[in-house]
Amino acid sequence: MSANRPKVKSSTTGKADGRQYSLQNKARELGWHKVVVIDEDLGKSASGSIERTGFERLLARVCQGAAGAVLAVEASRLARNGREWHTLLELCGFMETLIIDHDGVYDPKQPNDRLLLGMKVTISEMELSILRQRSLEALRQKAERGELYTAVAVGYLRRADEPERRWNEKLCLVEELKGELQMMTPQKTLSREDKKELMALGEDLRFVWDQAASDVSLKKRILRTAVKEIVISISQGIVTGVVHWEGGDHSEVQFPKSHTGMHRWKTDLETEGLIRGLARIAPDQKIACLLNRLGKKTGKGNSWTQGRVTTFRNDHGIAVYEEGEVERRGEMFLDQAAARLGVHKSKIYKSIRQGLLPATQVCQGAPWIIAQEVLLKQKYLLSRDELGSPDSPLTSKQANLFSEKTTT
Repeated sequence: MSANRPKVKSSTTGKADGRQYSLQNKARELGWHKVVVIDEDLGKSASGSIERTGFERLLARVCQGAAGAVLAVEASRLARNGREWHTLLELCGFMETLIIDHDGVYDPKQPNDRLLLGMKVTISEMELSILRQRSLEALRQKAERGELYTAVAVGYLRRADEPERRWNEKLCLVEELKGELQMMTPQKTLSREDKKELMALGEDLRFVWDQAASDVSLKKRILRTAVKEIVISISQGIVTGVVHWEGGDHSEVQFPKSHTGMHRWKTDLETEGLIRGLARIAPDQKIACLLNRLGKKTGKGNSWTQGRVTTFRNDHGIAVYEEGEVERRGEMFLDQAAARLGVHKSKIYKSIRQGLLPATQVCQGAPWIIAQEVLLKQKYLLSRDELGSPDSPLTSKQANLFSEKTTT
């Protein structure tokens, strides 16, 4: 949210009152100077059954990034059907637009605020459904008692077909309300065998959960049915979750709180160790090439690039390689050791393989690192003529193995 964006305020359904228009003052108190009042939907139902030009105008302003926040007397009355409400919620979260009512200020990007707003609208939808059901039942009872006729205005003669016409109109209304009620309730009636099979599945939820045909939607329905509430608390780096099940039972689980940078796309510890070691002897581009030759993958299963190695280092606090830091530590690469002694690189490599010259290697294919102090102690041994030149000329591939230059 940026302070220079205007505040958009949308009135709820029903008649306008002082609370609705007083939201302008609340917007200014919170720091917004430009307030747009949208009140053309006053008196219109937010159930989604009729067109609301004001709500469409509100969505357009949010999409354009012209709304810093949306104010309403009750946030749940902005839309009383899931489709319109979740559209508004997603757009506000994406465009960083706040939702404000007399109860508080909500940020749709935050999971807790989204959960609270979702619960408000769910309760609002349920209230609307109950009101419809009660209205339908009241009309049905009036129809049974013959009380749906209205009084004829004084001074007008009642036509013979007037009661019948009104009766038919009310019957049509009853049928229309019945249709709406059926749309809000399941249509399929379970047989006795279906109920028996369903109850058997309820005894083994693990079996149902692990079935390939059990998609995410079904699993969510199972959780909504079986779980009453989940309470999460955090204390001293430990997350405690208590699941309260329908029926009174509860389950408790504890696990360490994730630290910054921890997520399910985590690179394995072996690869992390390789990067830490290689970062002290090679630049990011060479590290990426070596990791790919070893068949190592990122946490998401991708091959390594210079940019991905750089990002990984920064996320894990690993310093970048600096040219010359190996020498400053009193170490040198294989080709540097050969140049220091004035011998062929293959002689140094052969001495390492024979165990005559101690050297370290982060992993197979990585540059050999030799301590300068050790090299000086072994100088006489490595300079003897009996070691001589290589037994056979080096191939180009072998020569590349002895090249330990770290320039990119």
